Amino acid sequence: MENDDIFPSVQWAKMADLGVQMSSMIHEIRQPLFAIKGLMQLQRGLEGSHDEAIYKQLERIESLIEHYSAMSQQSRPAEVYDLNLPVGSAVQFMAGRAGSFGVTLSAQLEEGRLPVLGCAVSVQQVAVNLLQNAYDAVSSGPGTGEVVVRTKGIGRLVRLEIEDTGGGLEDSVRESLFQPFVTSKPAGKGTGLGLYIVKQLVTAASGAIRLVDANQGLRVEVDLPLVA
Repeated sequence: MENDDIFPSVQWAKMADLGVQMSSMIHEIRQPLFAIKGLMQLQRGLEGSHDEAIYKQLERIESLIEHYSAMSQQSRPAEVYDLNLPVGSAVQFMAGRAGSFGVTLSAQLEEGRLPVLGCAVSVQQVAVNLLQNAYDAVSSGPGTGEVVVRTKGIGRLVRLEIEDTGGGLEDSVRESLFQPFVTSKPAGKGTGLGLYIVKQLVTAASGAIRLVDANQGLRVEVDLPLVA
């Protein structure tokens, strides 16, 4: 019985260490992958060209990375960080993609610190995923092509808002979008895992996420507990 009692703790320690290593590897792979995708978005040729085929394979790799990244976040140690830092990094990174989607991106970040307990990399991933969704909505919707990112303190919460002018969503679609493999995008565009992963990351941080009607589009609100 003693071996049975010890074995699980040893295994869990190994699993936690493996999770940290996986998260680091995923983070390192994601950056050059996004850079390659950004360059290809500026240079994409006609539909069906070799460039188009390569781009689709890159999208597949990206979806797999996002999926396994969400699985590994549970092993990351919690720390206090300023919400503005990972959100600002996500905005800076995604600004390079805005033009290829016909988007004007702007950020309205709270001037003071917004301390949160959790994993800053997870929140950066949340912001990147939500910004990509907003870009997709604007590029295929009737909006004027604007995406706004905001952070603010609301009582004992801090909030991340990402608002687009992509036309919004019907209530019947909106209610199911956080389920795996459900997407509002056309067939062949999107895996249906993006918002599911975002929801898992937000929930793991003791937060809440909601989709709200906005002027000409949709606003995603992510609330996280403020650290006193």
